[in-house]
Amino acid sequence: MNKPMSTMRQKFDRVAGSKPVLAVGTLAILWMAGSLFGVPALLKWQLPQQVQRQLGATLSLGEVYFNPLTLTLEVHDVSLRTVKEGTLLAADKLRADLELSGLFRRTWTLADIALEQPMLRIEYDKQGALNLQPLLAALQGPKPSPDQPPPRLLLQRVAIKNGRIDLVDQRLQQPLIARISPISLDATDIGTATSGAGKWQLAARSEAGEVLRAGGTLGLQPLALRGTLDLAGVQAGTLARALHQKLTLTDVAGTLGLRGELSASMAGSALAATVDKTELNLAGLALKSAGAAITIDNAQLALARVQLAQGAD
Repeated sequence: MNKPMSTMRQKFDRVAGSKPVLAVGTLAILWMAGSLFGVPALLKWQLPQQVQRQLGATLSLGEVYFNPLTLTLEVHDVSLRTVKEGTLLAADKLRADLELSGLFRRTWTLADIALEQPMLRIEYDKQGALNLQPLLAALQGPKPSPDQPPPRLLLQRVAIKNGRIDLVDQRLQQPLIARISPISLDATDIGTATSGAGKWQLAARSEAGEVLRAGGTLGLQPLALRGTLDLAGVQAGTLARALHQKLTLTDVAGTLGLRGELSASMAGSALAATVDKTELNLAGLALKSAGAAITIDNAQLALARVQLAQGAD
């Protein structure tokens, strides 16, 4: 028995020590080492330069990790800022898992994208300029041809944890400052690789106790969103201040709630969004307009449809 085992071991040693096997092993080690250290260094070097060149903003990245075996990328302490507007976007951690099998189907497939504690600041200055406007203008590129299909993309899961939006409006004599936090989003099977629709769930709460819950389906090819909307405890005074350019109201108090079936779709360059089977709840509402005072203790209004937006370029 020892002789056959000795013979097999000799054959194994010859194969393992052959030049082709050694070459493959060396390439594998170089690939892993190069990816493990090279990808983070390349991203930290190139991404800030590209963002500065194309968007005129400063991108800061903390620690960057890349696993060449699982194709997992982690980026910590991400922030995007400009000299004039300050910090616009930030996140404690971004994690993305690339699914290699998707490349064989000519589809960019991300098995998981997780964004932890992201922050977005939306601010209007005293002249009404939006802090995000320069960034949005820089992001606008040439419109693709209608006959050109979008890149094939599939996001198997997208998650946002403990998100935050800071809202500031300095156009008012007493600036409006509001914070929406925490914000959570969970979506599955969203992409352009199929005409089907994925699922999404969104939850958010403001510091004033206002609560938003929504969820349903979302398709990107073409754009079509369906779901339910439940908005509760909206402070009427905050809403009136936010809409001060369209509504002239004073001494506003009370809360509002809104429930309904949300839908949005894109036809060409026109976006239409509606809320059907709408239920509007009013509690302790008081306001003054053009000298007239209105007070509503409690009320429920049923509306067949509310048109939220419709327009074209």
